[in-house]
Formats: sequence, structure tokens, C-alpha cells
Amino acid sequence: MNNIKIQCIAIIGKQNNPLYIKNFSASHPDLKYHYIAHTSCDVIDERVGAAGPEAADTYLGLLYAMEDLAVYGYITNTRVKFVVVLSVPDAVIKNTDMKNLFRKIHTVYINQVCNPFYNLDGRKSIVSKRFVAAIDAVGKSPADDVHFWGPVANWGLPLAAIADSKKDPEIISPKMTTAMIIYSATFMRFAVMVKPSNSLLFACHFTNEIAQIFQGYRYIEYYHFGGKERKLKQLEESKKASSVPSSAVI
Repeated sequence: MNNIKIQCIAIIGKQNNPLYIKNFSASHPDLKYHYIAHTSCDVIDERVGAAGPEAADTYLGLLYAMEDLAVYGYITNTRVKFVVVLSVPDAVIKNTDMKNLFRKIHTVYINQVCNPFYNLDGRKSIVSKRFVAAIDAVGKSPADDVHFWGPVANWGLPLAAIADSKKDPEIISPKMTTAMIIYSATFMRFAVMVKPSNSLLFACHFTNEIAQIFQGYRYIEYYHFGGKERKLKQLEESKKASSVPSSAVI
């Protein structure tokens, strides 16, 4: 299900009245998904009518596609309709994944109607905070967590590099530093190209890139521009200064 990017979840009553419509997209307005939910009712009724009253499968599959969106449908035994709108991915969407998704939505809805204070035949929208939170959890893509926690986990790299910058340049590995520069440059490019772009990932690897370049500069300066000799000279001078008898100091 990692390739499924949910844009909207709509729950429609048996009288085709919208019970709950949640927009997970920042690129499309709510009105568009209200229109999609409304037009989906006709498609669902047509599918159910063609299948007959004895149709056992409540999963209706792909209802239709428009622009960059794919609309899937599901109907319960009580004729409540579930509509899920997805952004069209590059990978193939499996029916098993969609069925599992609709089962989760159905479970959330069952928990709502089991509430003795909920009017099953009412036409009012569902406003329960627990229901809203549960639908949000279903609609939140697993990639959203990766989009945040992946970069957070990577912050150990620049922090370690910054800590190492205070240590002796002799511990710097030129091969590892070069590899880390290439690694972070690759992920910086990826963070910009991925949709939506991941600014947190970019910031993480930009910081690591600067830290690694600084480490590379320290290595080159130490071994190729007299840094090592200056350090040895300073050590010799400090030894001479420490070896001078205290009586010789006026």
C-alpha cells in the first residue's frame, strides 16, 4: 500500500447524502471532491443495479478516472457508499490493497454507528472527533511518516560530522568523506525532485554536505598545505617551553 496516495475519502449515506468528506490534498479544493463524490453515486448505483440484488462483492473497484485522479468505490450492506480518490501512481494498484483500505474505512464507520447516540437514518454529517481522527489515520499515507521521520533519522550524519570537526584531522578518512559528499549531494537532488519536495531532507543533507566539505578541507590543509608540519612545530615549541627550568625564568 506504500504506492497509494489518498487524496480524498468520502462517506455517503444510503439516500446519497454526504456524511463525511475529507480532503487530504493541498492541490485540489474541497468543492472538487464534493463533485467527485456526487458523480460517484450515479456510477455506484449503476454498478449495483447491473450486478443485481444478490451481488456479494461490496468492493466495486475503479469507478472512473479524471485528470490525474482515480476514483474507487465500495458499498455496504446498508447501502452506505465509500468513495476513495487517489492520485494516479506510476505503479499498479492492487485490488487487494484497495479492499484492505475499504475494510479499514468500513471498520471506522461501524464503530461510529455502534454509538447509541448516533442516528443511523439521519442526514447530518458525522462530526465525531474520534471518527474524524480514525479517518485521518486511514487516509494518511505511510509515505507521509517516511517523509518526516526519514530525514529526522538522517540528522545523525551531519551532527556526527560537526562533532568530528573539533577532533584531530588525522582521524579523517578521505574515502569516507568523499563518499559522504556524493551521498548527500544525491539526496539533496532527490529531495528537490520528489513530489512533494522534502525540505527537511534537503536541509539535513545540505548541512551534512557543508560539514563533509569542511572535513575534506581540513584533511587537505593538514596533509598537503603544511598543517601537519605546523602542528609538529607547535608540539616541539610547547615541549621546549615546558622543559625550561623554572629558575631560568626571570
